[in-house]
Amino acid sequence: MVGAWRFVLLASSLAGCYVRPDSPEGCGYGDWSPKMRLPNLNTSGTNQQEPALSEDNQRLMYTSVGVLYEATYNPATLQFDDERQVMLPILSGGPQLSRDALTLYFNFYVQAAQAYDVATVTRSSLTQPFDPATFKMVPGLNSMLAESDVSFSADMLDAVLVLEGDDRDIAITSRAKDTDPFAPPVVIPTTVNHMLYTCCPTISPDGLTVMWTGYSPYGVWQTTRPTRRDPFEPATLFGPLQNESNRYSHLNFSYDGTILVFSYDEDSGDSEDNDLYMMERTKTCFE
Repeated sequence: MVGAWRFVLLASSLAGCYVRPDSPEGCGYGDWSPKMRLPNLNTSGTNQQEPALSEDNQRLMYTSVGVLYEATYNPATLQFDDERQVMLPILSGGPQLSRDALTLYFNFYVQAAQAYDVATVTRSSLTQPFDPATFKMVPGLNSMLAESDVSFSADMLDAVLVLEGDDRDIAITSRAKDTDPFAPPVVIPTTVNHMLYTCCPTISPDGLTVMWTGYSPYGVWQTTRPTRRDPFEPATLFGPLQNESNRYSHLNFSYDGTILVFSYDEDSGDSEDNDLYMMERTKTCFE
């Protein structure tokens, strides 16, 4: 069984492991472990949501009652602690760190347009706070529709998000280089017309799997594709996390695909008192 707190071992053992972006071959994964609660981050009533890990799995971003926090993994205690509030002029949610953890992607609410958009801020080093003066919109991810719940592949070439028009549709957008603007988002057909509501999509590091929370029926859904050039296949319920009413939200993969972090409401299922949980799986790469 995968240990609950082997972040350092996972990160070091997978160093240099390359996953080819257009092929599912090269690396294989084991089964997911049972869900485990993240200690030291869960105070009753504070409603932790939207967790996201840095590439080395040593930093965890999350929101609590509209405030963004960053916690650092402590190998001495085998826990995330040293939480600190991240001060930003605006934040609506959806935090995700760049590979070097110096850029923060997030959703913000545009009051005048009454819509969500996607922006970034940066910091000069890991010991410095994010600088509000570096705020800028993400090219290609902001349109007349509201874009929320954005999630990026490990190479930052694919992104999934929710388009909020008359419906809430999950869409995907791509670009050739990480310095290019994203193409206009396109709705993923296999995520449409089988749910009353969609929330919080996440895309796997290799860009081949999209997960989200759906409510008709309740559960975590997923759709996959063989390569990035192929269409997504019909959606199915994600076996390890299903049939528990409205309890799961804001799933997010680690950069290496071995960890899945998410919000979980263990008591009421009303999404008002979420704690942070995780699942792990092993990863083997081949020459």
